[in-house]
Amino acid sequence: MYLPKFHPELNHIEFFWCQAKYYARKNCTYSFEDLRKTVPMALDHVKNTTILGNYRSCLQKMEAYRANIMYGSAEWKALTSHKKVYLPGDDR
Repeated sequence: MYLPKFHPELNHIEFFWCQAKYYARKNCTYSFEDLRKTVPMALDHVKNTTILGNYRSCLQKMEAYRANIMYGSAEWKALTSHKKVYLPGDDR
């Protein structure tokens, strides 16, 4: 699988960790015992649809790189923009 060195935007697990860390920060008092309870809940909190969406987004960006589309260009932004309707309770 093609991944440029040190490019977290193309590693979908980074988006998973981002969602889990956000949940943990919002729901933890940062005591060790509280972290032991909160971390598993944070990992479970990330929806499968979000994981799949992040994976698809990474694949789309990899295809753009393979097509020699420059990161940050107007063409890149058109291909990778977030044109999603947000619904209440959506975690993305």
